[in-house]
Amino acid sequence: MEVLRQACSVPIFATVIWLAWVLARAYGANVLTALLTSFLLLSIAGWFLGRWPARRGAALMATLLLGAVVALAVFSQRWAEVRVETTGTDRSASSFSAASAGWQPWSDEAVRRSLAQGRPVFVDLTASWCLSCQVNERAALQQPQVQQAFHSANVVLLRADWTRHDEAITRALTALGRSGVPAYALYIPGQREPQLLPEVLTPGIVIGALNSLPKAIATAAH
Repeated sequence: MEVLRQACSVPIFATVIWLAWVLARAYGANVLTALLTSFLLLSIAGWFLGRWPARRGAALMATLLLGAVVALAVFSQRWAEVRVETTGTDRSASSFSAASAGWQPWSDEAVRRSLAQGRPVFVDLTASWCLSCQVNERAALQQPQVQQAFHSANVVLLRADWTRHDEAITRALTALGRSGVPAYALYIPGQREPQLLPEVLTPGIVIGALNSLPKAIATAAH
């Protein structure tokens, strides 16, 4: 049982690392630093209680440390709110990251504008905490043959990041008949409804969807 208990700690620690990564991507390094500091303070408090379990001074020190953890939680919430409100810097940074990989930030206006120009639009509705999304991105969307197929079909690539449960993206998911991510939609000029792809992607599935584009659009792309 002791070996089993220790072995179970490995996936728990791995989960904590993954959640910390998601937190940093969503709310920034300040909030992550507050989280890690809280872990340190809790470990020190536990050490005091374990080292001197019957000492009033140890209990007092542990109480003070727990109070510091609560204060950090309050301040980190404020930092997170400030980061969400300062959308100018965040959006420009995310736009640069998306553009460097060929993706642009999603918006209804971007979809309508691209369709009006006669270009197909592929929308990746994703989130940092979604493991399926990350797997699909690396196993399918980032593959060279898929990127080449997007380029050949003159497809506009839009990424909708639902990490912080953006209301506009929530409405878009509802309109697609989905309650969560991952979701993938291929919008085709002249068609009212987008083509929905499966939640589990392969390069063949994406390329097959692009090959099914109307011939007039495919010809215009070249």
